[in-house]
Amino acid sequence: MEWLVERDADSPASLRQDVRDAVARTPDAGDTAATLTAAAIACLDEALTIGGRRAAASPLLAADALLTWAAEAAAENGSSLAPLATDTATLLAALIEE
Repeated sequence: MEWLVERDADSPASLRQDVRDAVARTPDAGDTAATLTAAAIACLDEALTIGGRRAAASPLLAADALLTWAAEAAAENGSSLAPLATDTATLLAALIEE
């Protein structure tokens, strides 16, 4: 995803790789913000699967970065952040209920 490559160059290499891998595994959701959000939710799911162990830190950091970039992408697109926040909350609730 070119949009992401333009922004993640200053990220630590391991985080950059985790983020790019997550995006590569995520089907295109139609726009950058939605795709990044879906990738973030997948990272959170991975962290929950790992549990309270230290290994969960990497997917949690990737999720944080992805959600931050999703908000940035929405703002750059002129979109309101409210729908993104609502969609993210809905996805998180579904993830937690699993």
